[in-house]
Formats: sequence, C-alpha cells, structure tokens
Amino acid sequence: NKLGKESVFHVEVMSFARLASVMLGEKIKKCLSPSGSVMLMEKVLCAKEKELRHYSGAARKQGFASEVYAAITSIRNSGVSPDQLFAALPLLKGRVKEKTHDLALLYQSYLTELQLNHTDGTTRLEALVSELEGSEEIGDVHFSVVDHVDLNAKQAEVVGALMTRAASVSVAVSCGYGASNNRIYPKLYERLHCLAREKRIQVREVDCTSDLCATRALLADELFAYSFAKAETDPTITLAEAKDIREEITYLATEITRLVRKEKLRYCDVAVLTPSFEEYRPQVERIFRKYGIPLFSDERYPLSDSALFRYVIGAMQAALSGYDPLLMEAHISHWLFTAATTNEKADFCDYVDKSGAKYSVFKHPFSLFEGDRIFAGAEKVRSLLIEELSPLADLPSSAELALYCEKIRDYLRVNDFDERIKSFLKEVEDAGLLKQAEILRRTPAALMDLLDTLEELRGNEKTTFREFILSLQAGAGQMKIASLPVRLDCVYFAPVEQAMYAPIEALFVLGAEDGLFPLESVKEGILGSREYEAWQSHGIEIKIENVGMESLKASKFHALQVLLRGKRIYLSHVESKTKPFCMRQISEIFSIGFQKCSALLETCSIEELIPTRTVAEDMLVEYSRRSRESLLSPKEERFARAIALSLQKQFPLPVREDGAEKVSADIFFLSGTVSSTELETYFKCPFKHFVQFGLQAKERVVAKSDVRDYGNLAHHCMETFLKEHVMVRAKDNKIDDAEAEQIVRNIALKYVSSPRFRSIAEKEGGKKVRNMIELCVKVAKDVKNQIYHSKFLPTMLEKSFGYGNYAGKGDLSAPVINGVVFCGRIDRVDILSKKNPENEAEVLHYAVTIDYKSGDNQIDVGELFLGKKVQLPLYLAVLKQSGYLPVAALYASVKGGASGPFLFGPKLASYDLMNMIDDTLESGRSIYMNISQKEKVLSFTKGSGLSSKEEFAALSEYALKVSEGAVQEIKEGFIRPTPLYNSFHPICSNCLYKAICKHKARDRREDKVAISPAEIKEIMQQKEGEQCR
Repeated sequence: NKLGKESVFHVEVMSFARLASVMLGEKIKKCLSPSGSVMLMEKVLCAKEKELRHYSGAARKQGFASEVYAAITSIRNSGVSPDQLFAALPLLKGRVKEKTHDLALLYQSYLTELQLNHTDGTTRLEALVSELEGSEEIGDVHFSVVDHVDLNAKQAEVVGALMTRAASVSVAVSCGYGASNNRIYPKLYERLHCLAREKRIQVREVDCTSDLCATRALLADELFAYSFAKAETDPTITLAEAKDIREEITYLATEITRLVRKEKLRYCDVAVLTPSFEEYRPQVERIFRKYGIPLFSDERYPLSDSALFRYVIGAMQAALSGYDPLLMEAHISHWLFTAATTNEKADFCDYVDKSGAKYSVFKHPFSLFEGDRIFAGAEKVRSLLIEELSPLADLPSSAELALYCEKIRDYLRVNDFDERIKSFLKEVEDAGLLKQAEILRRTPAALMDLLDTLEELRGNEKTTFREFILSLQAGAGQMKIASLPVRLDCVYFAPVEQAMYAPIEALFVLGAEDGLFPLESVKEGILGSREYEAWQSHGIEIKIENVGMESLKASKFHALQVLLRGKRIYLSHVESKTKPFCMRQISEIFSIGFQKCSALLETCSIEELIPTRTVAEDMLVEYSRRSRESLLSPKEERFARAIALSLQKQFPLPVREDGAEKVSADIFFLSGTVSSTELETYFKCPFKHFVQFGLQAKERVVAKSDVRDYGNLAHHCMETFLKEHVMVRAKDNKIDDAEAEQIVRNIALKYVSSPRFRSIAEKEGGKKVRNMIELCVKVAKDVKNQIYHSKFLPTMLEKSFGYGNYAGKGDLSAPVINGVVFCGRIDRVDILSKKNPENEAEVLHYAVTIDYKSGDNQIDVGELFLGKKVQLPLYLAVLKQSGYLPVAALYASVKGGASGPFLFGPKLASYDLMNMIDDTLESGRSIYMNISQKEKVLSFTKGSGLSSKEEFAALSEYALKVSEGAVQEIKEGFIRPTPLYNSFHPICSNCLYKAICKHKARDRREDKVAISPAEIKEIMQQKEGEQCR
C-alpha cells in the first residue's frame, strides 16, 4: 500500500527500474530506452566531433555510439563524474590522456543533453535515491534484494537509502568465505558491510547455505581454485569428447532421448548451453529436428539485422547515392521487392551490366537494346523500382530530422509493407518456421517505435540525410527483438552468457573449450585495461564487468553458478591436443575420465540411437554408401542390416536410376578427362565443384575487372614475348630491359584492344588497364633475366597434354587417374639435356615446369595433403611419365614484379641442379628463387620448397593417390558443402554459389594442417592404394 500497489499477501516483486517508476511517478521526465540513449549519444558525437582528440576519426562510424554509451554507463554506474576525469588529465600522458579527454567531454555533453527533456536508467536511479532519502512512506515496508550476485554503484546507493528509511532490508549474498576459490566470488558482502558502516546501520547475518550434496558443495568450493581437494566419483557428471561437432550433437540428441523415454524427464527439464552459439545452432536445430526433439533457441535479434530494416536502409542508401547501379541491383534482389519475378530481376541486372546504366539514367525509360529479349523485363523492374523509391526522391541533403522520419513512414505506408509482411508471414508459418514468423511479425512495430523515439529526441535538429541514416542504424543496433518459445515442452538452448541460475534436471554444455567456457575472451571495447589501470592509479575506480581480470573472475563465477544448477551435468568438446582447463579440473576433482562420444553412442539402445524413421533412413543411406566403398566393419554391417530390416528395405540400398551416382555418371568425366583446377575445386568444396563443373553454372559477365583479367593478359604477354622474341634470339644477342619493355608494351596494347578490355576501360577508367600493362612489363623483364641466368632452356610453351581422352598424345604423356585421363596445359617447360656421367651414351633430360600465377603462389605441403594444391605435383608426375627427370615445379608470380624471389614451389635439393636453374645462387642466395647456400650446401629454410630425392618423388605419388580418391568420390556423387566454422569459411567468402548453398556438410574437412614432405614420404611408404585414399 505504501508503494501505491495492491497485491496478494501484500508482496510486490519488482526491479530497481520498476521501483523507481512506481515511487517517482510523474516527478521525473520520460526515461529513454537503451536505443533512445544511443541515438542521443549519436547526436552528441555529431555536435562534438571536431573537439575530439583521439576518437575524431571513429566518431561517425556505425556502432561507435553504442560503444561510447556502454563505456560512459560503466563510468556513471561507478559513481565517477566528468569533473573527476577532467581533473585527472594533467596527470595522464599520451593516448590515455587523449581518450580520457574525449570520454569526459562526451560524458559531460551527454548529461547536458539528457537533462533538457529526458532521463535514462542511471539518472532515474539517482532520482530514486534522492526520493528515498526524504521519504516517510516506506518506514513500515520490508525490502528484500534477491537474484543480484553483485550491485553497481547506483544500485548500491539505492540499497543504502532503503537502509536508512525502510523497516528492514534483506540482501541475499553469494559468499565465498572458506572456499578455495573465494577470489572468483563478487565482493558484495564486503561492500554491504562498508555501506552499513557509512549509514550507521546495524547488520545481522543469517546463514542460508544451500542444501547441496557433498559433491556439489565440493564443486562450489573448489572449481577454478589454484589447489583443490579430491572427492569420490560423481555419477551425475559426464565428460565427453567427440571427433567433430556432428558427433557431439548426435550424442547429445541420443542422451536427451534416453532421459525422456527411459527416465521420464520432460524436454523442458533439459537445458543446452554453448559459448559458440552461432557455430552450433544450425547443426543442433538440424539434428534435433531429425530426432523429433522440440527446441527453443533463445536468441536476441537486433532490429538492425532484420530483413525489413536492411531493406529500408538499402532504399535510403540507393536514394542518397542518386541511384547507384550496384545499390539498385542489391535492392531489387531482396525478397521484399515482390513486384517482379526472379527472371525479370535477372533481366534488369543483365541489362544494367550490358548497357552501363547508372544514376540519372534510371529516372527515365530505358532506350538502348529495345530488341533484346531482356529489355521488357528490365524496363518493368526499373519503373517499379523508381515508383517504390519515389517517396524518398528529391530529399533535401540537409533538413530537420522530423522530415526524414516522416518520409520513411510515407515510404512504408505508400508501398504497403504491412501487406508484404503478412503475405510472407503465411509462407513462413506454412513452412513450420513459427519462431521466425513471430520475430517478423514484431519487426514493423519495432521500426515505428524507433522512428518515434528518434523524432522525439532530435526531431527539431537539422542534420544531413547521411547522418540521419547513421543515427537510425545506431538505435536499431540497440533495439533487440527476443524470440519466444512456440511450445511449452521444449529443450532450452542458449549462449552461456544468457544462462539463468534456475535449477534444471539435465544441463549440457557443448564446446566447453578454454577461453570460451568460462567466457574469458571478452572484448574490451573502446576502453581497455590500460586506461582503467591509469585511472585507478590516480584514484578513479571504475566498476567494470567486461575488462581484464574482473571479466575473468565474473565469467568463472557465472560458469560455476550455472553448473551448480544442473542435477545432471554433461560437458563435451571436440577432441584437441590439450583438454579444456574447466573439464580437466572437474576430472581431477572427481576422478572422472573423459569418454569418447563414439563409445557412448555404441552403448545406446536402438530406441535411443534411432528414435525416428528420419534418423533410420539417413543412417541406412550412409551405411549403404560406405558399404559400397568396403569401409564398414562387421559390427556396423550387422547394425545396418538391423536398420534395413526394421524399415523393410534391403541392404545395401540399390543405386536408383535417378540417384546421385547415376546423375554424377551422366554429368562428370564425359570426355574422360579431369584437370587440376577441377580436382582442387573439389577438395576445397564438393558442392562448389558440383555446381561449377557438373551443372556448368557460369558467372554472369559484368563490365568489371578482376584478377583473372590480369592473369589472362600476363599469360598472353609472357607466352608471346618468349615464343616470338626470347626463344628465337641467341644468348649472345640478348634483349635488354629497354627493348623488352617496348616489346611487351606493344603486345599488351594489342591484347587490351579487345571488346572485354574496352568495356572495363569504359566502366572503371583507362587507368586500371594501364596499371595492368605496367605490371606485365615489370614481370616480363624479371622472367627474361631469369632465363638468361639459367642453363635450362624454355622448350615448351602453353603445352597441352591429355586432351582428346588420349594419355600418350604429343610430347607429354598424361597419367590416368582412376580410369580418367589427367589433362591440362603447362605454361612453360624448361629442359636441360646432359650426358649421364655413369653412362655417356645416355642423355638425361632434366625438366622444370613453370606456371604463371596471378593469385596465391605459395606452396604449402599441408594444402597438398588436403588436396587443395595438387597442380604442381601432378605436373611433376606428367614430366616423369613423359621420360623427363623433373627437378622443380614452380609458380612464377606475376602479381607485381617487385624485386626479390618470384619462383616458388617444390624443388629437388641438389645444389648443382638449382645453380643451373639460377646461377645467381653461386653468390650465396638466389635472386629468383627463395633458396640460399653456404659452401655449396643448400639451406632448408621455411618456404624454400627443398626436398630430398625420396621426399620429392613422394609428392607427385601422393598427389596421384589423393586425386584417385577425389575422382572416386565424384563418381559416387559426393556433393556436400565444406562445413562452416563460426559461421565463416574462407572458401565461402568469395564463392559465386553461396546463395544456393545450404552449408549442411556431412564431414568435417580441415582448412589447414601442418605437415612436411618427410611425413608425406612416410605416408606413401606405410599406406597403399585404397588406404591412402
């Protein structure tokens, strides 16, 4: 009643913010939301940008306002004022001083703006303290502060005010006294005693120790301690390690199935946590769906990531740019642009690339290529697009923010986005994506709230349209849309940092790696430990939760509290050389061994391992494939036959006429040949290989240069220069650099007169093409000089082999890989013929293969091991089979012609032969190859590519064997994409086909591996044939 509230039992449960709202009522100005506070900070940054010393360059960058707001909030909650920061400036130096000045200035300016018309969360707590200190209404009210493991400075001030006025204040404190790990517990106990002494309040302590079992009590006192006691084995704790994420989650799914079916738990009794939420989420959702396990992924979606917001921002940016063609193409590609079909959108993109249409051209009907089949679709899309963007057309470059907000509302209203969202919502719901549908349904209202808040905050302020977009993005980044469960009984899945301390029957932690669980790797933001330590040395204490050792202690305490809530605890991770510290310590405390997920899966019953028909059918397909490869163990075969019997199917499954193997046989190796590019693409990503070489999908040609254009130009210049000039001139009539420059420039100028290069010059300007020509000139001079320093003579240029399904045709004989002829074209083969010193009647032909490379020219043996760099080793096999003695396979870098080595690749470790390739080696170091010698002994340094005779031979043998495996898998229809790590893979970043790729990989394919030529040799000695594959 004293609080103006009526409730059952006269008990009201509320937060600090809610208490402030109830007690202050209309006495305080409207409180800003976090997104509103960030937009206000954006206004301050705009006004004070020129006065900043350190952050002036970053002030207008997207996301900077939210980082500044977070830093200033931490400073305010620590009770530090702007004046204190200004006073410390004379005592500081360098960047710390500049950063402190900027923070103090922004802090002071933010408070000034805030006091005009608004309050925020911190201001509201300050007002609550003043209200409580003078209040007589809470004298008979008893307050309890619970579910706070720590309090910030402002919350502590509120508790202090309550102590002096309320009938009593009870605070629940997590105390680590007596525990070996007490250092990780928050210091709330000491702070409350200190506060009570300041207020001269009597304190009474009541021991409310949790009723933990002996093992859990030991866990609470010992985990993360420097030394710990041993305990009896706890059967409720399981430590597991898996070979990959898929196996880890599969074990999780089977264990949840067992708990529900055998031990009668409900799905809501299970919680799954992981520090790598974005990495695990897609696979958890996919595998749980197969096992029939209902799942709720607790995600917070920033409004800035929503499809609607990105679409609106895209429209604004297109209008701001004056209809930039790239932005226009991106805009119509969005699913919210529903007025045109996919084919019409494609016609528009093709027309823009073909005609070079840009900017003001879009305002008027298209007129070029009227007879072209793409014209009608392109014109339709243009007119629809201009009509949609009309509310944003002719916006003033500078105006009041209220005008821009109203224009965005007009844009949404005129284009009937509510109806677009509703029509798409039905498709999403029909597809069973209820969670995504709920988030999409709430997005328009959130966007309108954001516009209302921005207009209320800064409506009368005059700004530019560009700055308006930045303010809108800053606010949207802080506005979160929480997902909601669509079922009452479902497994809870969330990031570790969002975990609650409520008791749970079964707690699973996936990916419990060092640095992730506990959460040790927290970003410091714009301020780091250096700044806070400097401030602390001058008496400015900042209570910060996410910096340095405080962050580490807080994350360990959080991890401990989460683990204590699980009646059953399962910690798992992917196998690595070192076991995670947290799991290793639990293992030592309770004498628990690490168990393999594969072994645990073998102990599962059929009902647990195969709970649904979908899982059974997937397993049968996988076992059938492995059976055809003769890879099944007897135990696995018995298991597979049992599955087939339960499904009333035969084992192995017959190859269907329309199956993957039949499809692959119809689209691959029709000419009976395979190239190194095809093999390397397969090893990088089987799905990309399938689309590129199987479906023959082609990149849409645009009038824009890329590295391939320069590569084609460089190849042509090198071939023509060597063939028509260097090779026909005797060595006593050498071409000097000036003559070479003129020759190559003429060759290049003739080549770039083609329509392709003319369109590039028109689109990007002639400077781009001129730079390409200059690079070719520099490279040609290096290549020419290297030839003059070599006893090997360029003998074959652009030499093809293996084409026409005939391995022995021409000067080079191609190897046959698993029934398919290896084909290709070697840019250059240099030959040196010498008499055999052991048999003078015999002539030995030493060979060096050289391939011009405009991209990555470094050879890593680890990439050869993974199949990603098999080109040069396979070229060595071609030379060997053709009767030559290969001594080196080199990439000649044509990236820039800079001084220094430009020939990289595997080489035979023979001083005499290397010196014949480049006689500058006599001086101690080769100018053209990354090798050196001392007293005619070669140095095996990193990057030299030198190998012994046996290791050098093993490289080409291994390349052939690993290629055999690739050809076999291609024939069998393996087209799964390479998996993503942390939602990213370097292969995917520039992939043309990622829009149609679902990233659902079957196997883990390593991206990098450390291995040496010697280890490759051992593999070839130990493994034969099928085992190597």
